[in-house]
Amino acid sequence: MAKQPRLINPDCHRPVPWNEKAVRRALAASGFLLAQVKEDGIRMHAFLDPAGNVRTVTREGIEIRSLAEANEVLQGVLGELPEGFCVDGEVVVQGVTFEEGSGLLRAYAEIQHAVVFHLWDAFPLDALLGAEYDVPYTDRLNTLVAAWCQDSGTGVEIITGDTVHDMQEIEEFFETCRSTGKEGAVVKTPDLPVIHGKRTGQWKLKPSDTADGRVVGLVWGTPGLGNAGKIIGFTVELESGVLCDVTGITQEQMNAFTTMHYAHGQPGVSDHPLLGRYVEIAYMEMTAAGSLRHPSFVQFRDMEYAPGWKS
Repeated sequence: MAKQPRLINPDCHRPVPWNEKAVRRALAASGFLLAQVKEDGIRMHAFLDPAGNVRTVTREGIEIRSLAEANEVLQGVLGELPEGFCVDGEVVVQGVTFEEGSGLLRAYAEIQHAVVFHLWDAFPLDALLGAEYDVPYTDRLNTLVAAWCQDSGTGVEIITGDTVHDMQEIEEFFETCRSTGKEGAVVKTPDLPVIHGKRTGQWKLKPSDTADGRVVGLVWGTPGLGNAGKIIGFTVELESGVLCDVTGITQEQMNAFTTMHYAHGQPGVSDHPLLGRYVEIAYMEMTAAGSLRHPSFVQFRDMEYAPGWKS
């Protein structure tokens, strides 16, 4: 199957990992922050094309074809926003696990399950593509709220969030999110303009844990991209027997591991310096199938001179 081209080239703002010092500085600067529920879905953007049809894309700009009919519920919001505006949010498939929902959303076939669009921002489409737009976040959120005047339960929910004034209120908000089955929370500065890339101004607050496993394979960089020809991670067999690809290593580690691999020779032999080693993995949470969500390499759990024996 041919690779699907991008419909547009978004340059969206992506939350950064939790940083308590940065959050405390932001609280001191503005007096309060906005805490919003983090749903367990797929990031999406939606806009009207020149013919007036709703188009939904991933954060990479690939059209979500499975939503060709379901996304028409967004017509009511987009039609009330200023001309040329788009919405930012997340789409969740109801009644299935995250893994099942992700598969259904990424398929070519029209989705047959109920979906909900959780929206949290609205701004000109040009701003999504890289243009400057300095309107503060709270003003943009008010514009979005005003555009959606229908009753709830129609497949669109506006994520307004709560104002939080200190770390205790943030922690309480996060605990409420988790106790109601949500993925976590996102904390934002109220005066945040539309900015681009993975930059400070909004922080993800999600659960985390660690697991151990043995390296049974190597994950290589994608041809044509910046890390092509380098080891960017490992295929790890968890202690449960489940396999998962673990990335998140530094550039320095990529270079060192790749050099180590080529210095050794052919992969897969018993004395390979990387295969068989025990590693510690950080992850967000475990799926129902026993795999790990967002696994990231932490450290080796064995000694270089005694691979496979956990320290």
